[in-house]
Formats: sequence, structure tokens, C-alpha cells
Amino acid sequence: MRLLMSTLSGKSVKISQIRPEDDDPGLTDFEVSFIRLLDKVTNGTKTVITETGTQLVFRPGLLLGGSIEHDCHNSRPIGYYLEMLMCLAPFTKEPLRAVLRGVTSDKDDPSVDLLKLSVFPVLKRFLGTDEGLDLKVCKGLDHFTVMMVFRGSAEILGFGSEEKFPRFPRFRWLPRLQLNKRAMIRGVLRNENSTTIQFLRHIRDFFQVVFNIKVDKKPTSAARGDGTNEGEGEEEELKIGGDKLILTCVGVGYSNVSKAIR
Repeated sequence: MRLLMSTLSGKSVKISQIRPEDDDPGLTDFEVSFIRLLDKVTNGTKTVITETGTQLVFRPGLLLGGSIEHDCHNSRPIGYYLEMLMCLAPFTKEPLRAVLRGVTSDKDDPSVDLLKLSVFPVLKRFLGTDEGLDLKVCKGLDHFTVMMVFRGSAEILGFGSEEKFPRFPRFRWLPRLQLNKRAMIRGVLRNENSTTIQFLRHIRDFFQVVFNIKVDKKPTSAARGDGTNEGEGEEEELKIGGDKLILTCVGVGYSNVSKAIR
């Protein structure tokens, strides 16, 4: 995710101590494949990886877009790569047409269909339209080909003042929230794990955006009884599912500097 933040912010990043104690230390094959994908969707990106693969220096280039093709490594499904592209697509200089080839899904990453159902509605609200958004899946002998067409491009971003986001992807909507217009923005999120919290720290480091996080209090109702139970009349917490988090931040007023002014 630091590479995603680096690409959006235009800030270089150095990542050290990448699995140094593992039997197979350093970057994994699918991570190297994702770096190659970033290189294809940008212009001028420079990446330096040490011989052991345990240190990476990433200097992002201009988010160019255009037509690209990529063979995804089989250790992670297409959804892993596609989810990242969906975060970058609104900020490319040219409309993005991406053809990804690989396996479709596994137990850890969202499927292509789930991404389309969950992310496209968010993009529509983010851009104000779903015109130009398309996602197609073609089945081959042992691989799938996914074609994503993204003709929209955000210049000045705009969510409403309060948004409720889908469970999946778990936190990929956060870049769109914190890059929003310079105003107080509120989002609702289900209680998440340490991965999400770490991602919030990355947002702080790259964009100087700090989220105020509060637990959403469940609605309550007055308890009913026969008059003999102790505590009758006290408010009881309604059983309406797990805790939700209220995330509030001031957007940075991000503009699509990659898009040419016409």
C-alpha cells in the first residue's frame, strides 16, 4: 500500500527489512509483478531493488494511463492487481484501458465480480457519473482475462459530507476519502484490524491527513419487564451487529495534476 500512496502523492519511498528472516527473504513474485504493473501505468517511474530483494527504493513517475496489458503472477489472483488499479484510475492523465491475465480469485482477495459490485458504485459517487466504466471477464483454458476500461478522470474530487462504504474492499476507499475536496468529510466503517490502522498511518505520512476515529454508539431502547426485574426502565443496547467506526478527516483538496488542462 505504500507504493500506492507513493504513486498518488508523487513522493519517493524506501522500504527496508522486507522479510529478512524468512526462508525465502525479500519481495515475493506477486509483489514484483505489481511493481511492473505500476511501471506500465506510469511514465518515468524508477525502482531499485537490492540483490537480496529485502530493500526497495521507489520513485514514482507521472500517472499516465492509456492502454496496458499485464500478465499477473499466479500466486495472487487478478483481483489483487485490479483493486490497486481502481484506486489509481481516476488520477491518470489519459483514460485507462487495462487488460489483465491470470487466475480469478482465492480465499484472501476479492473476486472480479465483487470488485465490480462494490467499487463501481463508490467510483460513481466519487466522480459523479459511471459513464466510461466497464469491466469484462473472458475465460481461457487455464487463465482468465479481465479488461477494465476507465474513461473518467477526476480533476477536483467530491464525495458528499458523509459516506457509508461497502465491506469489501476493506479499506481501498480511504484514498478517495482523504483526497476529497478540502472540507470535513465523514465515513462509516466496520470495526477493522491492524492492517487498516497501519494504512491510516501511511495516509498520514504521505498526505499529512489525520483521521479522527470514534466507535459508533449503538442505538438503545428502554427495557421492558413485568416490574419485578431489577433495572427495569434502563436503556438496553440494541443487537444490530458489530461495532462500526466513524472516521472523520479534512480532505487535502487533491487535484488531478496528471490530467492535461484543456
